Amino acid sequence: MDITQITGSEIGRDTEFVTAAEAAKILRVTRFSIYRMVWRGDVPAYRIGRTRQIRFKLSEILTLVKASQTSGDALAS
Repeated sequence: MDITQITGSEIGRDTEFVTAAEAAKILRVTRFSIYRMVWRGDVPAYRIGRTRQIRFKLSEILTLVKASQTSGDALAS
């Protein structure tokens, strides 16, 4: 599992993060599937500041959507 810890000073102003529920909705999978994808290393995840909640970069989630549409692969298995 690869979850990167980042602080507020490392976040660019143009970086937008989404929750696991929001990422799941965009990818059309369950929240459980998102966590499984993080565990397998398929989706990069971030812990921001002191919070224990995992966040995802919206740009990386959208890249996954485009890649899956191009290749025709299912996102979660």
